[in-house]
Amino acid sequence: MLLASVRSELDHVLADSDAIIRSHVNRAFLHLQRSLIADMEIQNKWMTAFQKGETACEKLGAVHLLLHGIWAFKADSSGQRTDLILGNHLAIDDDVLGATHGMVLTEWKLLRDGDNPENVRDKAKNQASLYSDGGLAGFQLDSERYLVLVGKKEFDVPNDERIEQVSYKVIPLFLTSKSPSIVAKQKR
Repeated sequence: MLLASVRSELDHVLADSDAIIRSHVNRAFLHLQRSLIADMEIQNKWMTAFQKGETACEKLGAVHLLLHGIWAFKADSSGQRTDLILGNHLAIDDDVLGATHGMVLTEWKLLRDGDNPENVRDKAKNQASLYSDGGLAGFQLDSERYLVLVGKKEFDVPNDERIEQVSYKVIPLFLTSKSPSIVAKQKR
């Protein structure tokens, strides 16, 4: 009975922690999308990164998320955490934990003219599903993985997916916008 009570309390604390991390992640992506539309310097920086490739966009995105207290990482081929900025294995130490509200797995993909957004989402989901490293209770959001699709212009946003206990959230980033309502199209 005592063990069940402790587990219930721990589940409650971890659930609250996940909600806080999600809130920070949502704010970071909303801020990034708005910045891309409102600030031509940021938009130009992202356009240059888009031309350089996926890794350049991952780096910019990871730095932006870190500004909001979110440490974004991706899974390498062995399923371990990879630092998006440095490109090496992400060692979790006191400095990393002290500088973050939470850690989230992201997979960034470029959506070029002619690409099918659902196919690009599926490729991102397959890569994100490689992740198998253990969670860090209270610091890592294990129940959601973020599939960030970066396009030069607006595109039809594929649906999120859920597989067993993991949600794959599609985050569209449009580098340019035809209308001011672009942020309303972003998924929450």
